[in-house]
Amino acid sequence: DFDLCLAYFHPTGDERFDLPERAAAVGAKLVAIPECGPCDPRAFRQLAALIRRYRPDILHAHDYKTNVLSVAFGKAFRRAYDAQVKQLRAEQ
Repeated sequence: DFDLCLAYFHPTGDERFDLPERAAAVGAKLVAIPECGPCDPRAFRQLAALIRRYRPDILHAHDYKTNVLSVAFGKAFRRAYDAQVKQLRAEQ
């Protein structure tokens, strides 16, 4: 048995951001973290507070920024992390 909590960075004021509604429709707990630009320290502090609050066993990420954050916060908070690395190849 486990408790799932999703954290998601999104641009402040994004009118197309509908993930809270989609998460609620399937019963998933979502914490939306608004950010002002690619390196918003307030968003990073909010994520750190969320990790302290929920004490997750695993930090899982999908893109370049959250991959870096999952590794850094995983080491800082002594949590397992799973950063998804994708290799892009130019078409030949």
